Amino acid sequence: MARRKHVKRQPDIFQRAFTGAFEQISGAGMLIAACLVGLLLVMALLWGISSWRQKREDQAWKKFAAALREGKPAGQDKRLEEVLKETAGTRAHPMVLLALAARSHQKAIALPARTMGERAKLLGCARRTIEEFLADYPDHRMAVRARANLAKALEDSGQVEKALAAFRQAAEAAADTEFSFMEGELLWGRARCAQKLGRSEKALELLERALDKDRSGRRSGWAIAAAHMRDTLRRPEPAKNLLVKGAARDKPPEEKKAPEKPGEPEKRPTPAPAGTRDKR
Repeated sequence: MARRKHVKRQPDIFQRAFTGAFEQISGAGMLIAACLVGLLLVMALLWGISSWRQKREDQAWKKFAAALREGKPAGQDKRLEEVLKETAGTRAHPMVLLALAARSHQKAIALPARTMGERAKLLGCARRTIEEFLADYPDHRMAVRARANLAKALEDSGQVEKALAAFRQAAEAAADTEFSFMEGELLWGRARCAQKLGRSEKALELLERALDKDRSGRRSGWAIAAAHMRDTLRRPEPAKNLLVKGAARDKPPEEKKAPEKPGEPEKRPTPAPAGTRDKR
């Protein structure tokens, strides 16, 4: 018997359409799967970086707290210098800068008057540290406090004109912020500088504005000092003594004696008789 010829059947249109669609879906699925895997890898990488940063932030704050707990002042200063380098790039770094500036300022104020050279050196260090903070972190939430500290350091350094401008900038920066309660104290700082520059009228005006800003129920320490300063400026000056120093005071006029006539003997009082004396 003759064998039948096997004829290969061609797929019909339905099979061809279904096969093409399946292949397209399979290709898109592979692409989607690859995208999902890539997204998961990116998320894992970001999570790892975030965890590393958070761990570093926690370590930075712990080091900062440990430095502040240092018992000896010299040891605290040295530890803060080390922490400043170790916390670069963290949120603790600007706070370490402010702490170092405050330490330098406090040490300068505590020095006796005879050590003016060392005092000037410490105040200069405090100013430079605060200026570094303001240059690197101008929008930091503690920038207003830093400006106030800079103005006080300038005042204590004897740079009164610069301090006056710095107090004004700090007061303007404090308005409408969480540090608005500092406006009165900063105006008092401006008044002190104005008085040192011989501008008493301006100082009195600033003191009035400062005391109006005191919103506390009872007078705070700076307000008491500002009120005393205002009362002192309001007090009239004592009357000046018109007597020229070294001039002789006026003497009472001497009694004039009647002129004696020529040739007339001088009259002398006659002594009383011995018998008329008082007997005791």
